[in-house]
Amino acid sequence: MTLAYVFQQNPEMEVLAYNQLAQNNTMLLAKGTKESNQLHKSWNKSRFCRDVTKALAGEQIGAENDRLPSSDEDSEVDTEDASLLRMTADAQSYSAVSI
Repeated sequence: MTLAYVFQQNPEMEVLAYNQLAQNNTMLLAKGTKESNQLHKSWNKSRFCRDVTKALAGEQIGAENDRLPSSDEDSEVDTEDASLLRMTADAQSYSAVSI
């Protein structure tokens, strides 16, 4: 349902997701690669992921003890994660325009 909501609010995101899924060796379907592991780590660290997990467990979301990781807790890999996501989005935007 969440993806349906996101796609409804921002149809370009559906195109980007579809283009990524249509690619051979996409990181969205890969397991155990550096890129897929980084994407998974980034997802698990996201506030949205934590809140969905809490909601599914019947816990209250948006509690005061929730906090985003501070910059001093980030590692070099986290910087690589952000760079990878930016490069992927740029590549997807380019491929969407090319089609």
